[in-house]
Amino acid sequence: MANYVPPIFEVHDGNPIIMDGIHRDFIVLNAGTTIESIVIKNIATPFPCRPMPWDKIKVVDVKPEKMEDRYFDLYRELFRDLKSVGIDG
Repeated sequence: MANYVPPIFEVHDGNPIIMDGIHRDFIVLNAGTTIESIVIKNIATPFPCRPMPWDKIKVVDVKPEKMEDRYFDLYRELFRDLKSVGIDG
């Protein structure tokens, strides 16, 4: 059985923004159920890209290769690399 890190939200200006776990949240939203999440508040560093509402998000068949094509107005220097979260501590 697999264990997944819950979706991670950052709260900026009172608005929760998905930092990691958009696919998990999208599946749960479409299934009409709920999921536990990690919520981080009082963050001094700005969010690394422009957030978009769910109705502006589209599902694609192939993940774009370039990061700039996966995020809206990405600021690379603010990107949080979470590749290793949950892997070997």
